[in-house]
Amino acid sequence: MADIMPGQSALTPLGLDAKPAPEDAPVRMVEYAHSGKILLRGDPGNDNFTTAVRGVLGMAPPPVPLSSAIVKGWVLLWLGPDEWLIACPAGEEKALFAELGAALEPVHAALVDLTDAQTIIRISGPRARNLIAKGCTLDLHPRSFGAGQVTRSTLAHAQITLFQTASDDEAGGPAFDLYVGRSFAQHLWLWLEDAAREYLGPSG
Repeated sequence: MADIMPGQSALTPLGLDAKPAPEDAPVRMVEYAHSGKILLRGDPGNDNFTTAVRGVLGMAPPPVPLSSAIVKGWVLLWLGPDEWLIACPAGEEKALFAELGAALEPVHAALVDLTDAQTIIRISGPRARNLIAKGCTLDLHPRSFGAGQVTRSTLAHAQITLFQTASDDEAGGPAFDLYVGRSFAQHLWLWLEDAAREYLGPSG
């Protein structure tokens, strides 16, 4: 596998065409390579922890399993009883990490900058749910997994965090963000491309 430099897209060695799929395509895939990602751990029952986080983010971490929240353009994803993933626009992660670190210094908590450790593959379109279901054991029926929900799982033998960002009723069909480790990103992208041929046809 080709070496990947920090700050470089995990999919650079694949030489992907930058031209996006048509808006009416059954499946569309794009990488969000440089979005900031910060792992936050702490005790949601500790008032000092929730107060510190709220002071920086404008809200406490989502306490409900599978839930998410969006504030100030930042996305907070529930990963476990004491664990969350914060996604932010590219370039904002260092300042956000420093501000959270200062606020949480007197509190028992942990922060890890995962920006260069993971990438995001967004899958959207009317067949997006079907494509993911090909390699994932989760029940992805809209009644079981809908917009705003997040969970950890495996897809094509790669560990992922799956976040549905748009509902099936929205224009363009549902959309999902797949957070995946950089070392698995190329494998996952190639698997998705192959699995999507059924919906895109020979020219897809």
